[in-house]
Amino acid sequence: MTGTITSISPSKRDPNMRDVFVDDAFETTLPATVVVQLKIEIDSTWTLDIGKQAESIAACEKARQMALSLISRRMWGCKELEMRLVKRGINSSIATEVTNQLAEDDWLNDVAYACALIRQWIRKEPAGRRWLRHKLREKQISVDVATIAIETELGDSSEQEAADTFAAIRLSKLRKVEEEIATRRVRAALNRRGFDAHVAMDAIRSAQVEGA
Repeated sequence: MTGTITSISPSKRDPNMRDVFVDDAFETTLPATVVVQLKIEIDSTWTLDIGKQAESIAACEKARQMALSLISRRMWGCKELEMRLVKRGINSSIATEVTNQLAEDDWLNDVAYACALIRQWIRKEPAGRRWLRHKLREKQISVDVATIAIETELGDSSEQEAADTFAAIRLSKLRKVEEEIATRRVRAALNRRGFDAHVAMDAIRSAQVEGA
């Protein structure tokens, strides 16, 4: 359908939106930025193609504003944010386009986000690399990014050093518990935290010697 744009006026619901009338009949409501971007003006021709372009740009702008609102509250990974946008009703291709653009503009940084998560998770107690990789995967962080972040945050520290520290912390809380029961509980905790069985047992023995 083609016609002539006869009126463009601020929307009563939102001053940042514009109501567009074609041949004196209401056609659509668009963000003011889209009206300017597409040079939609009174007495110019309205076509289906312009309508589709306007709809696409408006959808992207809506998704971007939604994404920025989420980013203002906390850090997000690219894929995690993309999935959240889709859950909120944004078309998947638009969600991908918007998050990719936000990453290019440095609003999103998966490595920085992964590093921040790791620091948060190991602030009180160490964790094994296997556990960290699993937790990062739950946050939709890629394997390559997870590897970079883990090496950045853990550096040259070994799994054994981390397990030793973890075991010492846990055993110190179980001094009044029978040794066999305490050992079993700490071993289970070490396993849940991503440490291999042999590393866990060496850590427990080391902590027992230190605490003797």
